[in-house]
Amino acid sequence: MKKVDYNIEFAHIYTNENFCEEHLKAARIAQKKIDDFRLKNITYVTTILIDNYNSTDRILDIDKFIKKLEKIGVKSDFVVFEADLANYKDKCLELMNGKIKKQYHKYIETNEKCPCSFLVSIWHLARLGIFQMRLFVNKPQTKTPFIGKRTLTILPERYRSIEKKALDIIKSTKYLKEVEKMEYIFF
Repeated sequence: MKKVDYNIEFAHIYTNENFCEEHLKAARIAQKKIDDFRLKNITYVTTILIDNYNSTDRILDIDKFIKKLEKIGVKSDFVVFEADLANYKDKCLELMNGKIKKQYHKYIETNEKCPCSFLVSIWHLARLGIFQMRLFVNKPQTKTPFIGKRTLTILPERYRSIEKKALDIIKSTKYLKEVEKMEYIFF
């Protein structure tokens, strides 16, 4: 399976949001990292995760959002919809062990919904090639692989606690060593 050095996620957005300063800042950080990677001949792919799972409102114009990012100079290679990650719920639960597995299983059963941290753990594992998933390819002719040897996630500080919980989920699986391949830039 062909892999790039890094799968970079930036400009995470909900379908009930529009482009804002937060996305601009994430794109600028991503652009600096991309420039650095190019100088060092590090291969990468850019991804955007759109949360269409937790919001019932749909005001986001995805094409317009992507075009704004491109005007800044950062093009996304792939777009993934968070609701699609829920399709891997059972596979992820099967991978988990111990108390954490029981807690998430109970939460999902009780609420009939996956918590964000659970979906994020699936997202990270997909970016590293553990889960194969359906992708929206933003550049139809792209030959760039989606899977990275490492991940870089660029998020606002408010997501740190969710990301920590996602890493705890991954640490409860046989893929716990994959956590060492996950890098963050919080702003």
